[in-house]
Amino acid sequence: MRSAGEISGKAINDTMKKAWQNEAMLQADLRHGWVKYGADREAYIPVVAAGERASCIHYTQNDQEIDQQDLILVDAGAEYGGYLTDISRAWPASGQFSEPQRDLYQAVLNVEKACIKMCTAASRNSIQTIHMESITLMQAELRNLGFNLVEGDVERFLYPHRVGHHIGPRNSRLRFPGWL
Repeated sequence: MRSAGEISGKAINDTMKKAWQNEAMLQADLRHGWVKYGADREAYIPVVAAGERASCIHYTQNDQEIDQQDLILVDAGAEYGGYLTDISRAWPASGQFSEPQRDLYQAVLNVEKACIKMCTAASRNSIQTIHMESITLMQAELRNLGFNLVEGDVERFLYPHRVGHHIGPRNSRLRFPGWL
């Protein structure tokens, strides 16, 4: 698992340092990076989306132009030794966040850090508990930025897929406990 994560992270970090004109070229660079760092293959069809396409859950067309005002979203990972990984990252195509982009990025980062702190064996938090807390925290962050939210907006529009999922061996039939 560690090697799969390291390979995936290195390839994504390399990709983030470059300028991109379209999603397909970015995806090809990711594939090259995974192989370069020793992965067997990509773990699944990645999401490589810029601008409004980044809000389309499981967008995999990955063939549109990237505008320099866009944020780029990548949800991708490598497979190594039968282990899959899954990393999501967003960054500005221009290399610099606009002020609203920076504010939103910071809001998401604040929620992510708070949720990661909940991920300990001693806390015995379930994925459901972490998910529900992430909703509460994200609502507060967005309201602090001036968003007028209706109950359910975070789940419906920002992550209808939940806050996360298990990663690990391909075709695993392992049973996971209800806590992390």
